Amino acid sequence: MDIKQIQDFLKSNPEKVAAGVVVLIVLLYLIISPITDDTTKWVLRAAKLRRDISQREQERSSQQWTPIDVTFADDADDALTQSVAVSNWPEWFAYKRPFVPLNWREVRPELAFLEEPELNITLQGLTITLTWQDSPENKGCTIKRYIVWRKEGVGEWRKIAELERDKSKYQDTNLKPLTKYKYRLETVAVAQPRRIFEGEKKQATVSVETEEKETPFPWEFEVKTIMMPGGNVKVKTVRLVARHRFKGWESKHSFRVEVGQKIVFRAKMDEEWKDIDTGCKLLNAGYMQITHKRRKVRVRFVLVKHIASGKKLRIYRPSRNEDFVIKEEQ
Repeated sequence: MDIKQIQDFLKSNPEKVAAGVVVLIVLLYLIISPITDDTTKWVLRAAKLRRDISQREQERSSQQWTPIDVTFADDADDALTQSVAVSNWPEWFAYKRPFVPLNWREVRPELAFLEEPELNITLQGLTITLTWQDSPENKGCTIKRYIVWRKEGVGEWRKIAELERDKSKYQDTNLKPLTKYKYRLETVAVAQPRRIFEGEKKQATVSVETEEKETPFPWEFEVKTIMMPGGNVKVKTVRLVARHRFKGWESKHSFRVEVGQKIVFRAKMDEEWKDIDTGCKLLNAGYMQITHKRRKVRVRFVLVKHIASGKKLRIYRPSRNEDFVIKEEQ
């Protein structure tokens, strides 16, 4: 189709040409309009941004600034040390314009307290009893167990018992006579939920010690007869009656012991005869004069050595109606 033919078509069909032009204009409008709108928005935003920047610059130029002096020697080191707090608890920091720090810190648990219990010690025979009561100052903790330690003489501490938290008493039986004992009670506790002990700990232990107690001598020896050397008696010999003060062991009849020998006798226990070793050696026996109830009295005595402790003891009875007297000799 050449130009002449196109001109003839346009002249002969003006309605069709006008309709096509209208359609073309509508299509062009639909394509160009969104682009124009976005461009307008960005132009408006840029203008607002320029106005905000200009206003901020004017405000900053008119603001009075306080000069800051910074030193980097001892003052800076001290300020850093004082401002930094060491903590095992997590911290989070966030920053937002204009660079104002916001600090969120985890809530620290409340402190729990564990104080020493009230501890009492009693001695009866060869048995020591410990009783205790938890401190009313305990707070925010739960007792888990008790640990009992014992020290014998100048020896080392040794653990002898571990008790549940519902216990408040402990008996130490069959102790050695003439021996000094000391005890230590340890209380172990854990912090309750949302609680913590000093030093960021969930478990704590306190201990308390007792006074020193010395166990008594358990035997009573009574002299019946004294046989001096001569004839068939080669060594001074004594007939004794023995009785244990706490366990009830006793010789029903007197028995012979030579000076320098261990004191051992036979007794019937649980329907069976057994040899009872007193743990003592006979050193001497005889008569001595004492003052009893403002009167001078002549009594029999026995001098023994407690082998385990090495102590020498003089034992006598002021009268038949009174208890035995036991005195330690140097």
